[in-house]
Amino acid sequence: MRPRAGRRNQLVRPVRMRANAARQPIEAISRTSTDDASAELGISTENAVILRAQVKPWETTILQCPDGFRSLTGPLSCLNQYCGSSYHRSSCGQRSETLARWAAAFRSCRVKPRAMNSQIDAVLGLPGQVLAWWQSLSVDASAVLVGVSGGADSVALLRSMVGDAGVPDLRVVVGHVDHGLRGEESAADAVFVEQLAEALGLEYEVVRVELNGEDSEEVSRRSRYAALGQMADRHHCEAIVVAHTRDDQVETVLHHLLRGTGLKGLAGMPGRQSLGEGPVLLRPLLDVGREEVESWLRSLGQSWREDETNSRTRWTRNRIRHDLLPVLERDYNPQVREALLRVARLSSEALGVIDEAVSGVWDRCVLEQTPSVVRLCGQTLGGVAEPLVRALLMELWCRQQWPRQSMSFVHWQALAELITTGTAMDLPGGVTARRNGTVVRIERSAAGGE
Repeated sequence: MRPRAGRRNQLVRPVRMRANAARQPIEAISRTSTDDASAELGISTENAVILRAQVKPWETTILQCPDGFRSLTGPLSCLNQYCGSSYHRSSCGQRSETLARWAAAFRSCRVKPRAMNSQIDAVLGLPGQVLAWWQSLSVDASAVLVGVSGGADSVALLRSMVGDAGVPDLRVVVGHVDHGLRGEESAADAVFVEQLAEALGLEYEVVRVELNGEDSEEVSRRSRYAALGQMADRHHCEAIVVAHTRDDQVETVLHHLLRGTGLKGLAGMPGRQSLGEGPVLLRPLLDVGREEVESWLRSLGQSWREDETNSRTRWTRNRIRHDLLPVLERDYNPQVREALLRVARLSSEALGVIDEAVSGVWDRCVLEQTPSVVRLCGQTLGGVAEPLVRALLMELWCRQQWPRQSMSFVHWQALAELITTGTAMDLPGGVTARRNGTVVRIERSAAGGE
């Protein structure tokens, strides 16, 4: 969120937390001016506005809490106890929803005790973390399709979204894609997912896809998302929810780095991703690790399926997971996972600035856009800095849903140069680019889209 002009909405330099600082955040937010609350809590004025908006609906009830709750260093554990009684369950609403609102509110603060996130997660549990994520993102969806493979991550995602502690007022449909690559094991995965959906009282659909002998990671991924998208349309779902975890994010960023990616690749997987005109793609578990997922499932007594191909090092991602990351942690940097996640976060922030600049150029340079053809104005792009041209071309590939995995920096660089100096070139994925005068035509053949 960009701060608006004016003194009240300018970011305030955070103050250092003292031992007795931020003792009464509820009163500070609800009873004082935004500027005073900002100074007292050591957060930006902008975040004070956000926090105040989140606090206001709960002000009357929360101010009756024991004083211990009002300490910023222990709010959620006290709220957990306070909302435990049947009386306050009715007055506060669902306990998990109350906790999730406060998790979202306190996470919006720029400055807080270092242990706050771990404290929030410990009190909320996985369903509360998912609900807090959902509310902080303001997801506008009444029905979602949850992609469930049967593995621990997707089973945990499904279990955390449904039931009393799940996301309220949401119709959940279970979708399973059977690639048929493991014979009887694949069929058993599908049966497991069907039985789980039935036990939870949920709608479900299982789809079998044929890969025609192409079992590469990229082909499998494309076919899976295409099938999930079709299922979402059939069940009138506004979003597809998948179970990528923090560990998946680490592996993705490292994989992109090894391929020589740009900022978009270094940013990793976004929590919310547009899939063109279809449903939006959501990833609520990007801040949750695999160990936490499996521990929570064991606490429920919930089983899951194991895919033995995940241990095979034939595929690059598996080699990164089982071979490269352990070596990097052991011999180079024990905190390499946190370092990669930090790179992803910083890259995402920089990418936000670039995306805004791309949006400003897009409407002026795109002359025609169909699913297979895009025509660009070379004259307009000729006056744009080359890094921004590359960023616009990458955005074009995303909006067209053309595969970017085979596009290296050399390809992006050559395509950006073609805008002003080249004539024609062939690109991976059946894409061709031709310049005719000041118009650049980029087209993907039907064969390339298969």
